Amino acid sequence: MSNLKSGKGFIYSLDAIIAIILVIAVIASFNLVFENKINPSSVVLRKLATDLTIVLNQKGIFYDLDNIMIDNEIKKILSKNYGFSYEIKSSTVIKSTNAKDDEDYYSGVLIINVRGGLGILKYQIWQKE
Repeated sequence: MSNLKSGKGFIYSLDAIIAIILVIAVIASFNLVFENKINPSSVVLRKLATDLTIVLNQKGIFYDLDNIMIDNEIKKILSKNYGFSYEIKSSTVIKSTNAKDDEDYYSGVLIINVRGGLGILKYQIWQKE
């Protein structure tokens, strides 16, 4: 008789252990879901960078690959709270003198119109503190 009682106790213990493991797994999964939220500042950075690069391309600012003209136009459009660096590759390569000084940034690539055809614009934008 005592073997039957101890067998039931083992099943109850095993059932309790499985329930605890499931509860811990559910709590851990909620923690991971809430930890991986989209950072609102990265959404803003993406929107700013996309709008800025499209406007500059449509205005033809990149066409002559003139760093001074590009930098001046960026300063006119972009708030002083943000930094922007770029590299344009076509038959020649030009880069901005700005350096990214923050870990939280957004980067992207855009095909642009330049003298002699198309170029590739690689850019980064970040919020200055």
